[in-house]
Amino acid sequence: MDWKWTITAVLPVLTLILGVALNQWADARKEAAALKRERQLRLLDRDQARLDRRESFELTHLIEVHEALTELFTVALALHEAVEAGVQAAPELNRRLAAANRKVHSQKGLVLDEQARHWTTSAHAYINDMSRGGSI
Repeated sequence: MDWKWTITAVLPVLTLILGVALNQWADARKEAAALKRERQLRLLDRDQARLDRRESFELTHLIEVHEALTELFTVALALHEAVEAGVQAAPELNRRLAAANRKVHSQKGLVLDEQARHWTTSAHAYINDMSRGGSI
């Protein structure tokens, strides 16, 4: 009879201890899952910020390449017209052409997209050919 009383007295204490332990274990798992979700969200935010910066960089440089190609085309067209008319171009036009070529060349290297870089290179070559009297 002595052991029955001991089990009856100890069983509620064991149940309470087991309940507290299980509760703490469940809380720890919930906290670990929440920390994991937060870490994943931070990684996603960091990746998105990196992608946004890259897109901004690409757009900025594509605009700058476009402006440089437009400037080069303007100068090349003036030189082309001088060649077509049989007139010697002013040295200023040749200096502007060289400066515009340097600008396009420096910006062309910053174009990240392979296809856009190919188009830029092709346009650059075409405009330079046109400036030397090639067909328009």
